[in-house]
Amino acid sequence: MRVTRSGGLVMFSSYTPQFWEHRLEWFEIQFAHHLIGEIDYRATGNGMIVCKDGFRATTADRLSFEKLAASLGVVPHITEVDGSSLFCEFVVP
Repeated sequence: MRVTRSGGLVMFSSYTPQFWEHRLEWFEIQFAHHLIGEIDYRATGNGMIVCKDGFRATTADRLSFEKLAASLGVVPHITEVDGSSLFCEFVVP
C-alpha cells in the first residue's frame, strides 16, 4: 500500500479449493520437467504445495482476503471466476 498512490487499485489472486487437483497436477508437471523441486506430499495439503527444496505455494480463501483488507482499513471487492480463481481488489484510500 505504501507504494500505491491514493486512489490506486491493488489486486490479489489465488486459486479456489475446488481447483486443488488441477493445481497439484500442474506442479507435478513442473517437477517432471525439472522446473521445481520434488513435491513433499507429507507436507502438501490444505491449499499449500510444499517442495523438498523449500519452495512453498499457498492459497488464500475469501476469509483470508477479508482479514487482509480489514487489517489495511480498506473495503475489498472479492470475485470468484470459473470456480478456479479468487480475486480481491481494493482502492487505496
